[in-house]
Amino acid sequence: MGFYSLNTSRVKTGPLTLARLGYRGDAYFLHVVTGKAEKPRKWEELGWRPPAPQFPGLEVILDCPVEQFADKVLAQHYILIYGDYGQQLKDFCNILGINYI
Repeated sequence: MGFYSLNTSRVKTGPLTLARLGYRGDAYFLHVVTGKAEKPRKWEELGWRPPAPQFPGLEVILDCPVEQFADKVLAQHYILIYGDYGQQLKDFCNILGINYI
């Protein structure tokens, strides 16, 4: 029988930035959205017999309507950055000629 180690540590709450770099043809773009991370509601991962371990998680309250984010979402994986770095990422994109969305 193998030994399995599960990460059940807590993650930080507070202001955050979500970002995902994408490209189409030879053009790069960065999708950025800011918001606030809050302690998640109690939930259980499917496939576990109760009581399931509480895996790390956050409930993210976006600074824009969810539909606005969903219309531009690139994939299921985004980088989470603690703090509001929207303007710094916009400046970075302007310097490098990357489209900021």
